[in-house]
Parts: sequence; C-alpha cells; structure tokens
Amino acid sequence: MMMPETYNNVFGYTTNPYNTRLSSGGSSGGESSLLALRGTPLGVGSDIGGSVRIPASFTGLYALKPSFGRFSTCVYFAWW
Repeated sequence: MMMPETYNNVFGYTTNPYNTRLSSGGSSGGESSLLALRGTPLGVGSDIGGSVRIPASFTGLYALKPSFGRFSTCVYFAWW
C-alpha cells in the first residue's frame, strides 16, 4: 500500500509508456498508461492517497480531484 508502482500477479509490472525502465505510478497506473498512449480519452477512479494524481504525474497527464462531496470519483484526462 502507498507504493508508486502498479503490479499484477498475472501480467507483472505496468511500465511507463514513454520509458519502460520507469513506473507508471500507483494503483491506477494501467489507466494512466492507456491514457498516455491515447487508448482512451478519459479515465475515472477514486483518489484518497494519490491513486489518480500520482500516476497522472508519472505519465504527463492532468488529474482533477474535486471537493469532498461534490463528486464520488476523480477524473483524469490527457491534454493533447
């Protein structure tokens, strides 16, 4: 917990799409990699300890964490 890396028991580590020697971030690293590779225009997830903000910063994306109670999830997106 609270590790800035994405690991799956089946597929292993998810790497940064721009440099495969680097990590793609925390628990939402796969989503941020997909966004960075333009596989999808928008990603949605929950963010308590940086689960969306850290992977967004690792892969050069923008993350929006709204005020508490306004939305139930966070949104991060690519700005091309």
